[in-house]
Amino acid sequence: MTDSVTQFFAPRAQLVDVESNTVVGANWPDGNHVALVSARVTLVNTGVAQLTVVLDNTRFQQQGDSILPMQPPWLYNALDRLRFGQKVRLDLSYGDAPWTKMIVAQINDMQFTFASSGPSQVTITGEDLLSRLKQKPSADKPYPRGQTEEQIVRDVVTRSGNSDAPFAGSTVTNQTRDGNGYLANTGSAIEWPTITEDLQSVTHQKSQTYLQFLQSIADRLDFEIFMDFTRNYLPLDEPGTAQSTTPPADTSAVMMHFEPARSLLNGHAPSFYVPLVWGRNIVDFTPKLKVWDLATSVKVSGRNPTSVQRIQHSVEGAGAIAEVARDLGRTEGTPAPMSALELRQTLLQGVSVPTDAPLDVPATNLGEERARLLAIAKLREKAREFLSVEASTIGFPSLRAGIHVDVSGLHAPFDGVYYVIKAIHTLDAQGYKTQLTLRRPGMQNPMTYEGHL
Repeated sequence: MTDSVTQFFAPRAQLVDVESNTVVGANWPDGNHVALVSARVTLVNTGVAQLTVVLDNTRFQQQGDSILPMQPPWLYNALDRLRFGQKVRLDLSYGDAPWTKMIVAQINDMQFTFASSGPSQVTITGEDLLSRLKQKPSADKPYPRGQTEEQIVRDVVTRSGNSDAPFAGSTVTNQTRDGNGYLANTGSAIEWPTITEDLQSVTHQKSQTYLQFLQSIADRLDFEIFMDFTRNYLPLDEPGTAQSTTPPADTSAVMMHFEPARSLLNGHAPSFYVPLVWGRNIVDFTPKLKVWDLATSVKVSGRNPTSVQRIQHSVEGAGAIAEVARDLGRTEGTPAPMSALELRQTLLQGVSVPTDAPLDVPATNLGEERARLLAIAKLREKAREFLSVEASTIGFPSLRAGIHVDVSGLHAPFDGVYYVIKAIHTLDAQGYKTQLTLRRPGMQNPMTYEGHL
């Protein structure tokens, strides 16, 4: 029997059939059930998330007081217990705490392993419902001048047939959180930019997938495309510190989001973040600094599609620093981080290198306002390369791509708020761990570290 303290720390996983909302194998008439060997889910801040689950492929039967393998001995060979195209949900939790839903995935591939020694296994791999946008249309689809990006996205979702994941739209939700640890997410976390000019005509060419077409729009607006649950249990306490009261059962409802980068904190604290402490729950932390190739200014130029006038928009100097600084945040009582562009000037002081590193970007079929947004998007794209981190922690179901973490215990310049662009959750025989990829276009002033010369 497991004592209560150990139970708090015991990770568990379940694979749920989305259509019936029951654990896979719970209703199989022959008494067999799912034996989960390992599970791995890869979540990204923009793009398609992935799921890999390894299952024991052995059939058993009750014979008297014994449970013995059946003949033939393989459980999944008929391809009917788990089906191609089936939607499944992976949940993770500790002890008796509520389940945290990690991903709703469509099963795309299966790999069988029949080993001469050791158990036979089957590996199922799937992708979240954004993968349904990886198909191509049968014909070009023109969008006449005057439609908005939001209208185009809604039409793309409709044309793709992805009715199981409606578009969340531009409504700002601010990620409302209730007292039971549940986070609602049914709209845009960051306010959409105000654009008064008409969008020029654009065409979704049949050589592009639905997702590629949307990604081309997202890239020039500094937007992200992702799937997320409309409501999910995201605990902030460390595993084992408390046992939560289980709220009513939740659903598998997900929505597609096309919205401004969720890293844009404007210097404030994120509405939801996970605290990570060196020496307590961080296993390793590997930051990488990139200074030399940062762009200090961006110029977008092209021709106005409705006139002979040239379009040219630049973001430079204090304006460039301010736009990059919008991508930084801090929690209460912590020092404000410096922008990557400010730090470039400081860290290269005395080095024989041009003070300005301009980036020229061509613009096609854009007006003045969208040319400006493209310049800002390209500037932030380069600035986000300044500080990247590969880290691993104990398993935290609440660590997801698109949220923030607050790192402490490493001191300046590495303490502070980071944006999670990838989270890989792995549960196997070695336990439960989470690998993270973080970014931050700035950091705390390194001169404030007590060990500086």
